[in-house]
This record gives sequence, C-alpha cells and structure tokens, in this order.
Amino acid sequence: MSSNRQNAIGELQARLSTILVANGFSTNAGAMVLIGEVPVFGPDDPIHALSIQPGADEVTFKGEQAFVKLPVKVAVMAKANLSDVWSTIEDVIADVKRAVETDHDLSKHVVPRGFTRGPTTPLERQDGSEFIGVEIEYRLEFPEVWGDP
Repeated sequence: MSSNRQNAIGELQARLSTILVANGFSTNAGAMVLIGEVPVFGPDDPIHALSIQPGADEVTFKGEQAFVKLPVKVAVMAKANLSDVWSTIEDVIADVKRAVETDHDLSKHVVPRGFTRGPTTPLERQDGSEFIGVEIEYRLEFPEVWGDP
C-alpha cells in the first residue's frame, strides 16, 4: 500500500518522465529522472538529467489529521562540457515547468492548490564536477491520518 507522500512524489516523477522531444518538449531530459540521487554522467549517458530531492517536511495536526508540507527540489543538470550549457539548462527549466505545472493538485495527490513553485536556484559547481545545473523548488501539501500515511 502506498502513502500520500509516495503518490505525490510518484506523480511528479511520472510528469517529469514525459519530457521527451517525441512528446513535443524541447529536450529529452525525461530520459533520466532519479529520486534522491545525484546522477553520474558517463560517456553513454544522456546530456541532461533530472533528480527529485525531497526535503524535510513540516507537519501540523488537527486531532488525528496531519497536514504535511513537503519541499521538493527538482535538480536540472547537464553535462558541463556542452558548448552552450546554460541555454540547454534554460530549455530544460522551461520543459520542467510545462510538464509538471498542468494543475495545482498533482492529479488530486495533494490538497487543492497544494502544489506550488518556489525559487529556481543555481547549483554550486564543485571543482572537477561533470555537471552544471539549477534546482527548482516545489511544495507539496497533503493530508495524512495518524498511523495511516
């Protein structure tokens, strides 16, 4: 049995996985969508990747009902050796927004208007890093019943 949290993150992953040129997007960033992992780019890997990074949730209670606010960052990464890497990153950012921002309730996996976007922040590039990118922050709000997530 899955939880509301798992369903909401799974819906986000499913939407990101649709980002393919064949589906009308500008990039094929949906070819590599990870959860909780940072990709390692090899020579045969796609030129970009997406990683869903759930953060620390905030929980409030009203009786046995819990209301969860979960920050989730979607990391948009591209191989740093591309000739126009920032243009590529901007294309992927636009594709992510087109793919996931189709409603405000993630197909009813969060409360009404419980899917919102926060800031887009550049990732700090470490010396020798093979990728460059940004994080787009989203917030998922969903209910849970005590003992029955």
